[in-house]
Amino acid sequence: MSGLTRNSEASNRSPKHRSMRNLILRFAILAVILSVLFVKLIGPPAPREITIYTGMEGSSFYEDGPRYAEVLARHGIEARLVATGGSIENLDSLVHGEGPRVGFAEAALIRTYQTAFADSVTAAKAGEVEPGPGEVEGDFGEDDDEVTPDSAFSDLQSVGTSEEVDEEEADLGLESLGALYLEPFWVFVPAGRDLRTEDDLDGLVVFPGREGTGTRVLAEALLRVNGIEDVEIYEPGDGFSEDEVAAAFLGGDVQALFAMGDPMSPAIQQLLMDPRIRPFSFRRAEAYDRKFEFVSALTLPEGAVDLRDNIPAEDLQLVASS
Repeated sequence: MSGLTRNSEASNRSPKHRSMRNLILRFAILAVILSVLFVKLIGPPAPREITIYTGMEGSSFYEDGPRYAEVLARHGIEARLVATGGSIENLDSLVHGEGPRVGFAEAALIRTYQTAFADSVTAAKAGEVEPGPGEVEGDFGEDDDEVTPDSAFSDLQSVGTSEEVDEEEADLGLESLGALYLEPFWVFVPAGRDLRTEDDLDGLVVFPGREGTGTRVLAEALLRVNGIEDVEIYEPGDGFSEDEVAAAFLGGDVQALFAMGDPMSPAIQQLLMDPRIRPFSFRRAEAYDRKFEFVSALTLPEGAVDLRDNIPAEDLQLVASS
């Protein structure tokens, strides 16, 4: 009797067991579907390691790197900081590198890089060169009638192509995480020289920044759009140091020094605090702002860097790129 009773109870429970198994199976299928939808909509989980391409030592981008690494570390992500030669090298590394990676670059250089990249892709398809950005130079665009954002400077354009950029060939496969801040563009001149306008730079020896940096691209663009052609570019030897350039500047071999960076960054601070040097004030900063996309006019108030020593000694009109 007891055996028959147990078999009867087991048979009575089996439909419940089947229902439970079916319910678990449905939940498992639902969980898989939700997981797939989550990955598609939200994206894969964040990597545990990431490479950040910063910039040259002393630059604003170089100083930003450790700050972002500290924030990422709080979320369990290890950041490997890589000092580079500047924005162009950063874009190169992002396009051709491997693994999770981010890098800093001025927004105004993206169009320049895309144009050069598209040119190199076209050449590569013709079997001429390997795909890559090639040489990047700054150009606000040259128009005998008028320089406008639509006709000449939707960003910056590289020298060497007059055709529209093929969007497919110019696709770098990169995404912007957003603009962080405006980075001022500086021209430093000797304190004892009366250099007040862009035209005063004509005929001087200038250092427009290292090759491959945003400074170099914007400096060349600034000279070109103002029709300044009679400048001598100071080109130190390979592997030169910033101290070498500074010595040439202070010694009189270089009469104008171009730079980019936050006024509180170490490199810019050192230049601003030196009484032998003064920053150039762009009297037509608002005109640059109105005419050229990705260029903004800024005012650095008198005494904003150092109240005690009154640095700068007067309001400075600056141009900046995000």
